[in-house]
Amino acid sequence: MYYGKRSIDYWILGFLTGVIVLALYPVLFNGFVWDDSGNIENNLKFRGLTLTHMKWMFSTFYWGHYQPFAWLSFAFDNSIWGMNPFGYHLTNLLIHILNSIVFYFFIKLILIKIFFDISTSTKKEIPNIKFQITCLIGTLFFAINPMRVETVAWVTERRDVLSGLFFILTLYTYLKYHIDEKKNELIRRLSLLFFVCSLFSKVWGIVIPAVLLILDYYPLKRYECEQKSSKKILKLFIEKLPYILLCGIFLLLTILSQKVYGMKISAGHNFIERTIQSGYGLVMYPLKTIFPINLSPLYLLHHNFNAFQIKYLAGFLISVILTLFILFKSRRWPAVFAIWFSYGAIIFPMLGFAQGGEQIIADRYSYLSCLPFAITISALSFLFLKIESKKFSSTKILGVISLTVLLWFITRTNIQSRIWKNTFTLWSHAITIDPENYTAYNNRGTFFAEIGNPNFALSDYNNAIRFFPNNEDAYFNRASLYDSLKKFDRALSDYNSVIRIDPEFAEAYLNRGNIKLSLGNKMAAIKDYTEAIQVNPKYTMAYYNRGVLRHQTGDEKGAIEDFKKAMETAPPDWPQKNNVLKFLKAQEKKR
Repeated sequence: MYYGKRSIDYWILGFLTGVIVLALYPVLFNGFVWDDSGNIENNLKFRGLTLTHMKWMFSTFYWGHYQPFAWLSFAFDNSIWGMNPFGYHLTNLLIHILNSIVFYFFIKLILIKIFFDISTSTKKEIPNIKFQITCLIGTLFFAINPMRVETVAWVTERRDVLSGLFFILTLYTYLKYHIDEKKNELIRRLSLLFFVCSLFSKVWGIVIPAVLLILDYYPLKRYECEQKSSKKILKLFIEKLPYILLCGIFLLLTILSQKVYGMKISAGHNFIERTIQSGYGLVMYPLKTIFPINLSPLYLLHHNFNAFQIKYLAGFLISVILTLFILFKSRRWPAVFAIWFSYGAIIFPMLGFAQGGEQIIADRYSYLSCLPFAITISALSFLFLKIESKKFSSTKILGVISLTVLLWFITRTNIQSRIWKNTFTLWSHAITIDPENYTAYNNRGTFFAEIGNPNFALSDYNNAIRFFPNNEDAYFNRASLYDSLKKFDRALSDYNSVIRIDPEFAEAYLNRGNIKLSLGNKMAAIKDYTEAIQVNPKYTMAYYNRGVLRHQTGDEKGAIEDFKKAMETAPPDWPQKNNVLKFLKAQEKKR
């Protein structure tokens, strides 16, 4: 089997790496943003490689995700770079480069299967340089598309680039095993191993069995063997059982993780609305990939989302009609069927049916789902080069188009990378794209509050509430700001609003109790601490604060009970631990 000149591959991979670095190098100088605060900056759990740290990594559903390999990679980053964001961004970028290299070889493999009869191929049958360059074109379309920025520039999305590496390796080894004349059992086992690694990086890998079945249909054409017998089709499904069983296990882990976190926004809409949202997203990802303009870190699913607006209904209808048409033409156009349905299979978990979060779509969800379109670009480029005409040169035309798109992608991706520099640049850009993005206002307001600019923070919180009057997060943050400014009446009013909107908001009860204590109303404060405990029976600070007040008001028995509960629920590094222990020991001596 001949795959083209290796020396040309080396030059191509060097060029590919250089272009990726040129387009994405600004991410190396960005800071931690958005969820990086909770996942990385304020998370001590992953900072180490001891057995205790490992146990946490492989057992936690922190923030609704099961991603032990991602945590391991963060631990290695921390051991080398400490908390310097440069090192974390460097790892993301290096993994993305590696993904692009593996994807280049995957494109080569799949196009050779499609366009050449491998069993009889010779060096003369494969246009070495032109063929390999068309593979490079598709790889670049994936690697430096501005849609890639969110996944690479956001440290938290390490899970996507890492699972992406094993995702592509799974497909590559599976395809190689079935294409090679000599079936290498090691390659088949490697495919299953890479699949497991993908699942341990992010559960998105559960879609891989569906993609493998589509590859069986085209380009492997394994359904056509033995006159399309039902036994052969059944055998293909049975062959995937190890993958499917592993999917079942990790799907259960996903359900467990989502029991506590996520799915809140999607759950706020009925099934019809979520279906329309999903159809809209199914069309938008390819459009955004081909025309990557007006990109935002958060395409907000607004609280007053109306699925029956023309743009959402149009997107839904286009996706349904297109899917049915391709399905109807599947025997005639198997390649089109494989492209569209593999895309659909990969993106399905990220559509509105089960995806949690505030976004209607997200750039990061295109990282793996739009791989089929990059392969399509390579295939179309190769077919275009085969056109022979005296009127024009297909090579020159493709060269001009490719160079133009390349320069545009490099420029746009470079600019988009700088948007992720810090919290201010990120959310200011989101507000520019959507001036009514109340989550962006709230997040930028928190940034202003943290750097000591209360006026700007207050303005952003006000806008967040103006565009979403039941925004409990914005009310809570504004209340905290008023509290810090000693404007207790306004703070109490906002905490009251938070509790009215969300009676399960335990921290609002705690903070409201603290203000009432500051105003001298101890019994009202105790009542709020009690409410906080009823909402969250493991709320350490609520037990502690109520215990202090009970001690001050002469309720020693209640104080002891609260302090014991605080000790039971407290994390190992709780600052008040020694003081509580001293109090409890003193009470023991009195007895």
